[in-house]
Amino acid sequence: MKKSFLFVLIFAVIIVFGFTAYNKLNPVNKADAESIKQVALKDFKEKTQKINNKKATYIIEINGTKYTNKEFEKFKARRDLAQIEDNKPALSEKQAKHEFIKRKALLDEAKKNKLYTTKEEASEYANHVREILENSTKPSDQQVREEIKNFREALGLTEDQYWNDYAIPMYQEDLTIVKLKKSFFNSMKWKHQPYNTVLKEWENYTEKKATTASVKELQ
Repeated sequence: MKKSFLFVLIFAVIIVFGFTAYNKLNPVNKADAESIKQVALKDFKEKTQKINNKKATYIIEINGTKYTNKEFEKFKARRDLAQIEDNKPALSEKQAKHEFIKRKALLDEAKKNKLYTTKEEASEYANHVREILENSTKPSDQQVREEIKNFREALGLTEDQYWNDYAIPMYQEDLTIVKLKKSFFNSMKWKHQPYNTVLKEWENYTEKKATTASVKELQ
């Protein structure tokens, strides 16, 4: 496997989970870390069940596209899980909405620049990731596999449902943003700049896309 593919694999896996198996918790012992993880998953499962039982209504319009309360709340639930996993407080409603707007604005920008990942590409990628994790004997891959199992069980999904129904659209969005980021890093403007400089400019770029997006509150 090429190094570049491994980087994208880890990056995309992190996004799809909504948390990372490679997280760096504040110094705590393994028992405490496991306790935090179980609390986070229990909270996520309860939130997911409540969201699934809600009626979908449009609450926000971003760059002309409407999104429902369920779409936003599922996004926030994943981000809250990530925060708790990293021993950090959950995002406020305002912070989560900003991150949601940023993500959708970046996807719009990628589409505009013809960098969007197709469903077929995402499906092929998901199958590749699944095959790697199922056949690998590396402790890190086994850990990721266990994290996926816990995560999909919290979602109430079977393994096939997770990989065929849940992961593909998530990968589709995640890999689209990866393409946009790669394009940004490879642009002539930043080609010979230090990595940290380009990374900071990327963060500024994503913030600008969020703050300049056309947003309408529908409720």
